[in-house]
Amino acid sequence: MGRSLNRRGLAQAVAAATGHGSGEVDAILRAAMLEIRNTVAGGGRVTFADFGAWKLTHRKATIRRKPGTGEPLPKPAHWVPAWTPGKGFKEDVEAVSPLASSRPSVWHGLVRARATPRPSAPQSIVFEGLSSHICWPFGVIVIPNRSYPGLPRATQRR
Repeated sequence: MGRSLNRRGLAQAVAAATGHGSGEVDAILRAAMLEIRNTVAGGGRVTFADFGAWKLTHRKATIRRKPGTGEPLPKPAHWVPAWTPGKGFKEDVEAVSPLASSRPSVWHGLVRARATPRPSAPQSIVFEGLSSHICWPFGVIVIPNRSYPGLPRATQRR
């Protein structure tokens, strides 16, 4: 996993790269963050080309429930700050991300292995310790220890 970086660490890295003092760079970073905060809080948008943009996003009113009692808890409409990565930033992260192909994503008990697109018809392949799966054009869906009629059966290796 990559290193974590806070404001002070960022100031030191920028100071080392530019030859300026870390205190001076830290003051500039603080002023930049304050200006971004004030602009977004005032309803504006701050954009850095190929890096990203900060803006306000509206959340509509919802009714939530207390888990223990089921009592309704109204959540009023509100505004939240949001950051959207730019195209260049996303491309850079995707190019160097160690997690892009090695870590499966989990969706409500189903594991989707990242894979190259498959043919349209479901195919059967073997996964260690899992009994059912489907290969669709968007990837592999693994369904642990269940059988579904009409789907190909997976064989288990022991």
